[in-house]
Amino acid sequence: MTKAELSQTIKELVRLRDREDRLKKEIEARQTALKQHLTDKGVDEVRHDGYVIAWKEISAEKLDVKALRAELPDLVARYTRTTTGRRFTVSSNA
Repeated sequence: MTKAELSQTIKELVRLRDREDRLKKEIEARQTALKQHLTDKGVDEVRHDGYVIAWKEISAEKLDVKALRAELPDLVARYTRTTTGRRFTVSSNA
């Protein structure tokens, strides 16, 4: 990749990320409005124009690692593993 291509790619990525942030805010606003509609109607599902909008309560079981570590630190240490990965970032130094 040439320096010009690199500059162009970085600028496009930053521009797309800015647009993504704006879209995420718009999406969140629309979801909030639909959730409020469901709440106002007192229902957890609405069918309209071929769409099903649902906002239902779910439950999940999750391991409380903090409590387990406090009560059985040796067991947690025995089953804890370290993972590695790479993080991609682009930031302005200007």
